[in-house]
Amino acid sequence: MEILDLIKNLCTENNLTVMAAVHDLNLAAQYCDRVILIHEGHVHAEGSPQEVITETHMREVYGAENCVYTHPANGLPTVLLGAHRNKPTGT
Repeated sequence: MEILDLIKNLCTENNLTVMAAVHDLNLAAQYCDRVILIHEGHVHAEGSPQEVITETHMREVYGAENCVYTHPANGLPTVLLGAHRNKPTGT
């Protein structure tokens, strides 16, 4: 996070653009002004974090349901995955 803070500050102070491959959706939402979601080698969605990190896109790309929430401190999308536990059979 320190590196991302540094990069964000440098971009703001110097009017720079940086492209980065960020695989953590929560970090991407917090630090990136624009996000591109790639699925099976193609652009699935692009736009602001609020436009891209949505319930619909998470279901379409990852098969995840009910996992996008609004961060209480900054209003940005946050992804929280629930653990799927296998129920014991016959025990």
